[in-house]
Amino acid sequence: MLNISNRRSRRSLVAAAALSLAATAFGAWTALPAVAAPLIEIEIAPPAPQVEVVPEHPRPGFVWVRGYWRWEGHRHIWVKGTWMKERPGHHWVDARWTPVGGHYRFEEGHWD
Repeated sequence: MLNISNRRSRRSLVAAAALSLAATAFGAWTALPAVAAPLIEIEIAPPAPQVEVVPEHPRPGFVWVRGYWRWEGHRHIWVKGTWMKERPGHHWVDARWTPVGGHYRFEEGHWD
């Protein structure tokens, strides 16, 4: 079972694009609401995380984002970890799969 709420996601994207276009047309920049990622719930558990060797820290101001399994419609694909520029006052929450009632729900990595 694959449940991606595309209709809601499309409406959100269209609304955000319309707001952006309106703001640009009137010469004003406004803070737009974040568009939520589509909900992914599947019956197939992700494999165990791969062991990654963390490369040398590039320079101060970067945080390591661990790799994760991404669902590609019919199978899991490993996304390698990477260094990301940190956001002062925030901390990175890694992407994760959570078991929910016999299914697995994906939550994108994000700043909190």
